[in-house]
Amino acid sequence: PLPNKTIVRSIEIGDDNRVYVGGQDEIGFFSPDLQGKLKYTSILELLPQKDRSIGDVWDIVAVKKSIFFRSASKILKLIDNNIAIYNAPTEWSFLGFCNDKIYAHDYNVGLMIFENNHWTPISTNNKLPTNNPVTAILHYKKDSILITTLKTGIYVLSNNTFSKIQSTNNTIFENQRIYSATKVNDDWLAL
Repeated sequence: PLPNKTIVRSIEIGDDNRVYVGGQDEIGFFSPDLQGKLKYTSILELLPQKDRSIGDVWDIVAVKKSIFFRSASKILKLIDNNIAIYNAPTEWSFLGFCNDKIYAHDYNVGLMIFENNHWTPISTNNKLPTNNPVTAILHYKKDSILITTLKTGIYVLSNNTFSKIQSTNNTIFENQRIYSATKVNDDWLAL
């Protein structure tokens, strides 16, 4: 259990073999002690007191030595026992890693990419539907990514344009909720 007795909402194993977790107003990691038993270490105290109310931490992304944690109000970047705070323009709804890039989605700003320690909106010719959270970003084809949304289906981002995927199952994708997605292999996608 976490020290504040809340449930774990997200989990990710870092390159340092620590098991990073996020809960409600809690972030930290499990690592083995000398007997091999997992011991929890909170890293919440690395945040200034005024920023420790972070809410539920829904996503964690580990990229080399950096660990990113996402709540609705903040994305936190941990590196070398320092935490950078990126407040949401309106509300962060997704954080993920695809094709060696870190992506986040904000309800109003849209899809963003992390470059040079800044979140930058992806410049496109059109936008995804608003008030519809992204639930996954996956490699699709060369220079294209597949984006699943909770309420309006599946999109492809290619050549700076979002387009709805062409599938006989679009009615299902649009009328049911897609909470998560992962590639099974080059031909199969699990929703």
